[in-house]
Amino acid sequence: MPTKPLVSVIIPSLNRKQLLGACLTSLERFVKTPLEIIVVDNHSTDGTVAFVRRRFGRVRVIELEKNEGFCRPNNLGARRARGTYLLFLNNDTRARDDFARPLVEYLNTHPEVGLLQPKLYLDRSHKILDSTGSFFSRTGFLMHRGYREKDRGQYDRIEPIFGPKGAAMMMPSALFKKIGGFDEEFFAYNEETDLAWRVWLAGKTVLFYPYVALDHRGGSTEKIINFNYIQFHSFKNRIRMIIKNLEF
Repeated sequence: MPTKPLVSVIIPSLNRKQLLGACLTSLERFVKTPLEIIVVDNHSTDGTVAFVRRRFGRVRVIELEKNEGFCRPNNLGARRARGTYLLFLNNDTRARDDFARPLVEYLNTHPEVGLLQPKLYLDRSHKILDSTGSFFSRTGFLMHRGYREKDRGQYDRIEPIFGPKGAAMMMPSALFKKIGGFDEEFFAYNEETDLAWRVWLAGKTVLFYPYVALDHRGGSTEKIINFNYIQFHSFKNRIRMIIKNLEF
C-alpha cells in the first residue's frame, strides 16, 4: 500500500497564543493525513514559543528575532519543510474534519493544478462565508468573493479563481520552490495574490475547492498592528504586484 504524501503545515505567528493553541489542537484532533507542523514565530511577547513547546511537543518552532511579517516566515518554514505539499495556515484558522486529505488527493490526481483554496467560514454554525476565492475587478482591486454571504451552496463547484485567501491554501512544495516562494519585499498583504499570479504564469491553475472547509476568525493579528502600517503595505504591494507580473 503506497505511503500517503507528507503535508508540511506552516503557520506564521505573532502573539495570540490562545488562537494558535486552538488551531494546533484542531489539527491534532481532526487531521489524519500525515503532517509536520512548523510554527514560525515573529518574536511574540506573550509567551507563544514556550506555550507551543510545552503543549505541542511534536510541533517544530522557528523563533525570529523580530517581526518579519508574513512572507519571510512562510519562506523560512518552507525551506525547512519535508512535505510533498505545503499547507499555509493563519493562526486563527480551525479545522473541524480531515480537510487536508481531499486536498492532497486532488493535487495528486491533477498535476495541472498548482494551488488550492478550501472554503473558509467566518461563522460555520450560521453558514456565513469568509472567502471562496479572489478576483480582479476592473479597477485593479481585488474582489473577495463570498465575503459575509450566507452559504446556500452558490459556490459549491470546483472552479478557477485568480487567487486564494492566504488564511488557508495548499500547493506542491516543488512548485513553491520553482516560482521562488513568497516575495519578501511584500512583507505582508497581497502576497498570496502575487504568489497565485506566478502560479498562473508558470502554466498551472489556481482552484477553489468547496468540498472541505475551515473556520477563520479573520483579522486577529491585524487588530494589534497600526492601521496606517497596514494601509501602507496593502497599497504598496498592490502596485508592486501589478508592475511585477503584467507585461508592458
